[in-house]
Amino acid sequence: MFVNLAWLLSGRGVAAVLSLVYLGIVTRMLGPAGFGTFALILGVAQTIAAFVSFQVWQVVVRYGMGHLREGRHAALARLLKACFALDYGAAAFGCLIAAIGMPFAADAFGWAPELHWQALGVACGILLSARSALLGLFRLHDRFAQATAIDLVVPVVRLVGTGVAALVAPTLTVFLYVWVASELLASVTYWVKARPLLHGLGWRDAPLRSGLLREENPGFWRMALVTNASQTFALASRQGAVLLVGLVAGTLAAGRFRVAHQLGQALAKVGQMLSRALFPELVRAHATIEPHAFRRLVLRTAGASALAGVVIVLLLLVIGRPALALIAGPGFAAAYPLLVILGAAAVVDLVAVAFEPALYAVGRENVALTIQASVAVTMVCLMLLLLHLYGTIGGAVAMLCGSLLNVCVMGLAVSRTLRRH
Repeated sequence: MFVNLAWLLSGRGVAAVLSLVYLGIVTRMLGPAGFGTFALILGVAQTIAAFVSFQVWQVVVRYGMGHLREGRHAALARLLKACFALDYGAAAFGCLIAAIGMPFAADAFGWAPELHWQALGVACGILLSARSALLGLFRLHDRFAQATAIDLVVPVVRLVGTGVAALVAPTLTVFLYVWVASELLASVTYWVKARPLLHGLGWRDAPLRSGLLREENPGFWRMALVTNASQTFALASRQGAVLLVGLVAGTLAAGRFRVAHQLGQALAKVGQMLSRALFPELVRAHATIEPHAFRRLVLRTAGASALAGVVIVLLLLVIGRPALALIAGPGFAAAYPLLVILGAAAVVDLVAVAFEPALYAVGRENVALTIQASVAVTMVCLMLLLLHLYGTIGGAVAMLCGSLLNVCVMGLAVSRTLRRH
C-alpha cells in the first residue's frame, strides 16, 4: 500500500508545485474579480460533473479483483464495458443538464451573454474527459506508477498553457480552455496507455447482458448507484460551496474563497491519494478473510493521518500568510483567515481518510452514503445561515463543522463495523 501511496504522492507533489505556479499566473492576470468569475464557471461545471458521474473505479477494483485472480476474462471485459457505459452515459446526461441549466446560472451570477456559451463548452469538456473506469483498470493491475505519470498531464498542460496565455492572450476565455484541454488530453492518454491492459480480454465473447452482469457481479447496480450518490454528496457539497459564496457574497468573495479553498484542498488531495492506495488493500484483506490485518490497516492509517494532520496545521499557521501572498498576490491577502479555517477542515477530512474505503470494502456502502448525505445536507443548510450572518468566514466555518461531523459519525460507523468484523 505504501509503495502505491509513494507513487501517488510523488505525482501529487509534482502536481502541487506546478499548480502553485499556474494558480499564481491566473490570479495575477485576472485579478480578484476576474478570478472570481473563472472560479464560478469552473465551479458550475465541476458541480454538474459531481452530480452525474460515478466512481466506477471502485466498482472495477471490487468486482474485477476476483475476475482477474481467477482468470475470468470475459466477466472482466463485461464489467469494464458496463463501467465505460456508465462513465460516458453520465457524461452525455451531464452535457444535457449543462445545456438546460447554464442560462439560469448565467443570470444568477450576472455573466455576459458570451460567457454563457463559454461556460457550457467548459462543462461539456470536463464531463467528456471522464476516465474513472480506466483509472480503476490501472489500479486493478497495480499500475499506480503509470497512472501517476498520466495524471501529470493535467498540471503540465495547465502550466504550459497558462504560461503561453500570460504572454500572448491573458484572457478569461483562454484560461478556461487551457483547463478543459488539460482534462481532455489526460483522458486520451489514459486510453492510449490502457491498450495493453485491455488487449486479450475477449471483448467479442463478452456481450453486455444485464442478467450476466448481475450474476457475475452481485450487487453491481447497487454499488454503482451508491458510488454516484456518494460522489454527489461528497463533491457537490464542496464544489457547491464556492457557488453558494458567489450567490450570497458576490464574485469577488467567491474568488478569494476559491483560492483559499483550493490551497486547503491541496491538503485534502493527500487524503484522497491515501484512500485510493488503501482501498485495493482493504478489499484484498477482506476477500482473504484476515480480520486482524483489516482492523490493523484501518487503525494505523487513521493514526498516521491524524499525526500528519497536526504537522500540516502547524505549517499552515507558520507559513500560510506569506505563501498566500507569494502565490496569489496582495489582492488575496484577505483570504488568509479563510485559508486557516478551510485548511483545518481539510486536515479533519484527512483523519477520516480510512473510514469510507473501510465501509465500502466490507459491503457497507449504504451506511457510508447515509452519513455523507446527512453531513452534506447539514453543511449546506449551516452554510446558507452563516453566510448571511458572517459572510465568507461563516461559509468556511460551516465547512469545518461539516468535516468535524463527518469524522465523528464515520468513526462511530467504522468502530461498529470493526467490532462485528
